[in-house]
Amino acid sequence: MEPLHTIWLIISIFCVAFTFVFFYLFFKNLRSEVKLIENVKEFKANVKIVYVEAIGDRWYLYDKIHDHFICQAPTEKELLETANSMFPNMKILLTSKDTIIKQ
Repeated sequence: MEPLHTIWLIISIFCVAFTFVFFYLFFKNLRSEVKLIENVKEFKANVKIVYVEAIGDRWYLYDKIHDHFICQAPTEKELLETANSMFPNMKILLTSKDTIIKQ
């Protein structure tokens, strides 16, 4: 009967150790996921992702995420100056129209 108690004791200790390691790694991963979500929210609040389209003699600026028109100008330089004045506290990130952005 003594060896059976020893085996159960070893199994119990192993289960407790496994549970402790599992919960430690789970909460460590959860904490990093929360930080990642906070970083994405901060990025979205500080960066405007846009693309430029030239049609004829006009330049058009569109929001890449929502595909909304933002502004237009006769030159690309004036277009970017207008965008910077419209969003003074944000950085403007230019992408191509074909770039795929996952939300």
